Amino acid sequence: MEKLHFKTSSGIKSIVGRDLITDKFVAIFELVKNSYDAGASNVIVSFNNLNNSSITTDTSPLSLIDTQKPHIVIADNGHGMNKDALINKWLYLAYSDKQEGHKNNERVFVGSKGVGRFSCDTLGEILNIRTKKSNENIEHHLLIDWSNFDRNLHNEFENIDVIYNSKVVESDEQYTILTIGTLRHTTWKDENEQKRAKQSLSRLKNPFVEDNLFNIFLGEDISINAPLPKYKITNNITSILKGKTTTIEACIDENISINLYDRGELIYSASKPNQTLLKQVSINISINYLNTSAKSMFTRRMGIQPIRYGNIFIYRNDFRVMPYGEENYDLFGLNLRKPQGYNRYLGTREVIGYISINDKQHIFKETSSRNNGFIENIYFKSLEEIYIYDIHMLLERYINLIKWGEDSETKEELYFDNSVNKNEVNKFKNYITRTKKYNITYFKDNFEVENNNPEKQLDAIIEVIEDKNFQEKIKEVKDKFSQLKYDNKEKEREIENKEKEITYLYKQNENLQKNREPSSYSEQISHHFKTMTEDLYYATEDLINIINEIKDEELQRKALIEIGKIRGTQKELSAFRDLLINSNLDLRSKQRVNWYEQTLLYVANRNKQSYGLKLSCNITNENFTPNWEKNCDILQLHISLDNFYQNAREHKAQFLDILFEENRIVFSSNSKKIDDIHLKNIFNLGYSTKPNGTGIGLHQIKTFFEKNECDIIVEQPNDLVNFIVNRRN
Repeated sequence: MEKLHFKTSSGIKSIVGRDLITDKFVAIFELVKNSYDAGASNVIVSFNNLNNSSITTDTSPLSLIDTQKPHIVIADNGHGMNKDALINKWLYLAYSDKQEGHKNNERVFVGSKGVGRFSCDTLGEILNIRTKKSNENIEHHLLIDWSNFDRNLHNEFENIDVIYNSKVVESDEQYTILTIGTLRHTTWKDENEQKRAKQSLSRLKNPFVEDNLFNIFLGEDISINAPLPKYKITNNITSILKGKTTTIEACIDENISINLYDRGELIYSASKPNQTLLKQVSINISINYLNTSAKSMFTRRMGIQPIRYGNIFIYRNDFRVMPYGEENYDLFGLNLRKPQGYNRYLGTREVIGYISINDKQHIFKETSSRNNGFIENIYFKSLEEIYIYDIHMLLERYINLIKWGEDSETKEELYFDNSVNKNEVNKFKNYITRTKKYNITYFKDNFEVENNNPEKQLDAIIEVIEDKNFQEKIKEVKDKFSQLKYDNKEKEREIENKEKEITYLYKQNENLQKNREPSSYSEQISHHFKTMTEDLYYATEDLINIINEIKDEELQRKALIEIGKIRGTQKELSAFRDLLINSNLDLRSKQRVNWYEQTLLYVANRNKQSYGLKLSCNITNENFTPNWEKNCDILQLHISLDNFYQNAREHKAQFLDILFEENRIVFSSNSKKIDDIHLKNIFNLGYSTKPNGTGIGLHQIKTFFEKNECDIIVEQPNDLVNFIVNRRN
């Protein structure tokens, strides 16, 4: 038997570098994060000589970077590298001695994939590394011309030369200095782009939380050996917002605890047990509501409108996750909700804040490209539910209680409510405790909502003013305000009606696209399939109870095989029904289908039902979608998916998360753990860990995947049960 091995084309460099990390700001983020993981306290990002000469794509023989031409320098005082680290770590593709989420000297690692270093290729064609450790007097140099990897893709990656040399230096300092030349982006010369870089870096670390343990400096045309630049990237956003907005703060761990402040004053505190999947992570949330005056003040102090600055940022292990918070990114679909209640709901234009996740278990997974946020697995969905239902809606409820608004002509700030009276506070408390299930631990004693009622405020002013003309003017304001309330209510009603109309039209269009006639065969029989499949299921359950009384093991085994056939038919009918209703596929023969797309269809159909088991399906990279084109029996594929679902449900799982990767599928759930003694037998026909189980479902799963050249194994990391399907080719 001859053993063969994979070969790696030099083109892999671009796949994990320039093609994967396409955004130049994200590329800088990745390199700054590497400085953080290296234990640095200071990192300098320097844009040098950008206006001194044009940016070229010179492919002359490799030489030291001409510092008289445009180049970028990223320098840090981290622990540095020696020659062994350069060879066996930095030059080792996809190798990392870090484990994401784990700590090193009390600093949580934020990288682990071993490809962030290839961000240098995104920024420029030539890279020069100077690095030194504190315990040796040798400065190590590495010079890389990335264009050498692109010239001939038949060359193997490990055979492309990079140049190393070293020199003796008399210094106890430690550092790593990256100098990137022959820049790929001519836009760096634009002052607006440099300003964007500054603003982006100011939000790389959480700008709402003060942290002096890691400092980012921005320089221009500076010498790296000179003292630190005067310009340290800071952010005073907290001091700007403090005491000037309505803020809701939340801490999520074993409990969900919230505090709501109105212009610096604590209004209430509340908490409840955390019944979600997010007990093993620590999450802090702070969201500010911006009224008109707060927006104006923000613009004056920050030099940028809040909508341009961003909205709700997400930070994982202290570093920003892109693109959350970007101007046009609608986190959790807040702007999609808003038209349903225009004056009740808050969209991204009215809020600014952050969600900070301390994720040591690495359950929130970023996409490979690093600028598309998290893979939307079941944990992300849980975060979305907590944020919307347990935090955002409470902020909205309070804002509606005191109802901040503004006159459309004068822009004068107004406070109003539809029907403020002495019972409103009690209604608000009931909403917190009964609807949202919180226990109130503090509530401001003299909190009176009616004090914010503008009609009452204006009436009080009229009573104390003797000037009749001024009284009339105030009455005009009161009348104008009443008209404004009425107009807003009518506008909201119109929007709600339009939303309903759009929903019905969308559903109609969805049905029409299925190209079915009302009298079609599938339309008629689909209504009867559910009853038929349920009858078959309960009939086999009765048969299993009878078989359990048979003493002859061989006869019992034969009976189980026949029941397996009946149960298989029941599954086929159920899958057949769903496919008839929701697709126009030919179900009579094998055909080429995409497993990922079919799984999305299955998940969408399942999630229309509510059985307490949350289901999600994602792919790590959309480019992997064609990998899962297969010739197979589509019914058997859906039966296998349903067997995974039923197995997770029967073992008390709260979720089933299906993740497609390049060459494998992971079916992950928090099912009851499988004892080691069962692992080697669970795919055998008739073997079940449930007292009344049939031992059929997992056997059907294994049979299907083996027929389609896949192997299946079980792994149980942390509190999860993972069924992993590996492609053989």
